[in-house]
Amino acid sequence: MNATIGTTLKGRYQIIADLKRRAFGKTYRAIRLAPGEPRSSGVGDFWSGGSVGSVGSVGSNLPPLPTPPRPPVPPSPLECAVQIFQPPSSHPLIWESAKQRFEQELSIQTRLGEHPQIPSIIEGFQENQELCVVREYIPGQSLEPEMKQPWSPDRVITMLQEVLTILDFAHQCGVIHGNITPTNLIRRSWDSKIVLIDFARIKEIETIVLSPEGVAKTSAVGTPGYMPIEQLHGKPAYGSDIYALGITAIQALTGVSPRQLEREPKTGQVIWHHLAPVSEDLMAILDQMVCADISGRYQSAAAVLHDLAGLDKINRVLHGHYQIIDVLFLSPLGTTFLARDMQRADYPFYAIKEIQPSLVVEDASVNRLMAAFDEVAQVLSTLGNHPSIPHLVDDFAEGGCFYLVQEFIEGESALVPGARWDEAQARQFLVEALKLLDHLHQHHCYCLALDPSCLRRRHSDGNIVLADFSFVKTPAEALDAGVWLLPGYMPARAREGVLRPNSDIYALGMLVIQGLTGIHPGMLPRDNSSRLLWRAQTQVSDQLEAILDKMVLPYFRDRYQSAQEVLADISRPGRPGDGGSVGSVGRVGSVGSNLPPSPPPLPTPPPLPPLPTPPRLRVPPSPRLRVPASVRKTSFIVLGVVCLAVAGMAALAGMQKWQRFHAADKYIEEANSFLDERLGSSALGKCDWAISIASDYAEAWKCHGDALYILERYKAALVSYQKAVALEPKNPKYWNNQGETLYQMGDYAAAIAAHDRALAADKRNSAARKGRGLALIGLNRYSDAVAEFDQAIALDPSDPKSWENKGLALEYLSNPTSAREAYQEAIAVYDGKLAAQPKSPTMWVERGRVLSKLQRSSEALASYDKALEINPQFYLAWNAKGSTLYSMGEFDAAVAAYDQALEINPEFYTAWHNRGAVLNAGLGRYEEAISSYEKVLEINPSFYHAWRDKGAALAAMSRYKDAIEAFDKALKIEPNDHKSWVSRGLALTELARDEEALASFDKAITIYPLDAFAWMRRGVVLEYLQRNEDALASYDKAVEIQPKFQPAIEARSRLRSRLSR
Repeated sequence: MNATIGTTLKGRYQIIADLKRRAFGKTYRAIRLAPGEPRSSGVGDFWSGGSVGSVGSVGSNLPPLPTPPRPPVPPSPLECAVQIFQPPSSHPLIWESAKQRFEQELSIQTRLGEHPQIPSIIEGFQENQELCVVREYIPGQSLEPEMKQPWSPDRVITMLQEVLTILDFAHQCGVIHGNITPTNLIRRSWDSKIVLIDFARIKEIETIVLSPEGVAKTSAVGTPGYMPIEQLHGKPAYGSDIYALGITAIQALTGVSPRQLEREPKTGQVIWHHLAPVSEDLMAILDQMVCADISGRYQSAAAVLHDLAGLDKINRVLHGHYQIIDVLFLSPLGTTFLARDMQRADYPFYAIKEIQPSLVVEDASVNRLMAAFDEVAQVLSTLGNHPSIPHLVDDFAEGGCFYLVQEFIEGESALVPGARWDEAQARQFLVEALKLLDHLHQHHCYCLALDPSCLRRRHSDGNIVLADFSFVKTPAEALDAGVWLLPGYMPARAREGVLRPNSDIYALGMLVIQGLTGIHPGMLPRDNSSRLLWRAQTQVSDQLEAILDKMVLPYFRDRYQSAQEVLADISRPGRPGDGGSVGSVGRVGSVGSNLPPSPPPLPTPPPLPPLPTPPRLRVPPSPRLRVPASVRKTSFIVLGVVCLAVAGMAALAGMQKWQRFHAADKYIEEANSFLDERLGSSALGKCDWAISIASDYAEAWKCHGDALYILERYKAALVSYQKAVALEPKNPKYWNNQGETLYQMGDYAAAIAAHDRALAADKRNSAARKGRGLALIGLNRYSDAVAEFDQAIALDPSDPKSWENKGLALEYLSNPTSAREAYQEAIAVYDGKLAAQPKSPTMWVERGRVLSKLQRSSEALASYDKALEINPQFYLAWNAKGSTLYSMGEFDAAVAAYDQALEINPEFYTAWHNRGAVLNAGLGRYEEAISSYEKVLEINPSFYHAWRDKGAALAAMSRYKDAIEAFDKALKIEPNDHKSWVSRGLALTELARDEEALASFDKAITIYPLDAFAWMRRGVVLEYLQRNEDALASYDKAVEIQPKFQPAIEARSRLRSRLSR
């Protein structure tokens, strides 16, 4: 089989593009075919503010539709990458060896895919004489093009730290990558993070040969220039990856490819110092990374991270008297240093945690940051009263960072990598750790980032202590913490950014299982229900097995809810190996169950070598100071303590319920991918499946409502949201969904009532305040709306939408100066966010939208261009650019921009609709406009706006009967669309069907009585019917609504003059 464009593998994976061809394996981009489902493409969102207004809406005072912004998201799950490997011979021994290696490596890479920056594996299969791996498709480009120009040292250090963190996870799992090169480092387009692809061992399938003795052997796989000598000899080690990454870093600094770099003839050491001016410390780190002799090279990624963290920090004095002398801990949450207090006579040691402000509160003012940091310090001070928690002795801010100074505890990790506990050791550790967690729970705090380095055994008394606290967040902000958890120690939902209070129970269970098996949790297999299969790797009693199984159940409702529950089950009687049930703990499965048998024991990966301490980073100790030996036993992911208010947990659901919810989640995730691209019809089908599986699952009904909302089927959406509320009446999110839908339906009082229910559940819910504000605009209570937006801003000043909506309300109050100031505040917030996230195309586009409201069109276009510079395929930027060009009267350029958006995503019906509006109202090219509207209706037949605007184009061509037919189709879909009733009335007027026209205008003003244009046109028809007094009253009403509405003023004056004759 020779895979080419259009080929379908296994009947479900259609090849659509060739990604790369190399010496080993071929990689293609593909889509997963799903019968009846349209192919989705592109990434992003659209917003009502960026679309072109439609014809027939003159005089409308409706506020813009509220569309909550969504963050950039990955591409549709339909997209994937397919790697194809072909053994060099069909000889049975070679083929059998190839299949065994394929299955082994597929299993390993599947588990590695838990890391968010390693592609997840979808499946592997054999087709004809080829072996195929289907993995997650990573949109973006490799670092190779970026390295055509030399990088700055800071940029190289950032790249090293990111890739080393991924490598550290892989190495802890016992896996060597074997082919680190710029082409295998992909900068993911939607978040700019680096993803590590193409692990080398699976490629060895294509090198298998038979020795003279008939034994299958493989050859080294790698890229010349990036492979150290030991890898060339077929003996790769963890240090081989360090070498390849070091060469990559030197390439980035110098712009010179590895094969062009000179080397010392005798030692083989790379000669590069003259090519890039860098500090001596960074130079020394890179030299040690690329040392030709493996014994002189860093042996682990953690060791390199340790030294990088110390750059420019060692010997630095903080707060005037804390001298940094080493790095203790590293984590995404911050760096912890060992320091000595130079003001104290005995120069005591302290652990100082450095925290970036964004990790306390994102995008906040200085005052709010300081208040949040004070809250962090207060909580840590309270917790530090426990003898097994470090005592907080000082806190301060300096140089744009926050610092916590804590008691330094000498000790070592309670879990040594590669070591194995017996049951007695595991029980002792578990009981001590649970008591410590219970203390935190009692203070409404939860440890949501446990890993082996967090719990350490103190040298002085042998007790377990929490070695380091990173920082504290408020309950509302805790849900953002999922990205900080280490893969392998977090449940699946936490990886998606949804943290639960018992996530720490899961992590602790994983730590104990690792201690018993000696295997990193990320490398342990799971069954089809995602349950961990670990018992075959160790010997423990049935009681302990059942307790640990329940601690690490994937679904949070089935897991233990507190440390006290676990302690209660451990304390119940039960002899090791007695096979009896213990307390409330149930064995996973039962006698005669259909669970698959446990797999054979996995080989224990080789332990990582101890961290070296390069002499250049040592600080000669004071004569009065002895640095403890344990200081050098460092770890690299730390404990984050997140304050999480406990509102009460639902009772433990049965496994059957978990299975239903878990199965429904898969469809909900697929639906959300469609929703992110505004593919409502596709999403709706997935939501229907989720509901058919779990009709008692609130999130499935919310998903259903979201799909209907995007399709603008608001009545049906409201029913779905009401069902979600009935299942979870205290969830403010669902009440806000109801409020937003009621707003769209024009029932503003009911919308306010729904948002009030959200506030009753969470009085600090800023989304509810925003929703109330929009509904108050609908009720013409503009001053009250401004007050609501002010409250939303007070709760979350970093939300630009609140500022923007406030500006809208101020415009209605005829206060353009204040409105402009609010829009400028929104711009300032966007600028602050972009300073922290300059690679976010979505924020650049949203910023451009607000600039357009300020009539700063050139700046808006520049903002859209910035988004396109980041991602030329970001079709939403082209769409927004077209809207701004339309407002500037640049109609041909606007059409060209919409065409660009549609070239990228031809299914983006909003761009087709906007294109039609420009062709219709701007250029008068009515036939082309109608073709665009028809394209909209092919994609989304229920999009009534397209029927309405097609009718307007037909009317402009004097095809009034056809226009009325189009308006009727719009009204069949949405009977309460007052604009369609107005447009229908206009067409009927042209056909002299005045009574029918009057009925249409009456219907329009019944739905929306504040439309001055409808009142004015109603007066015209009444004049034709010779009902002059009624006509005058209608004109008066139009002028009352809009005092400067000239057409109504002139019509009234003309009629009065005629009647006075």
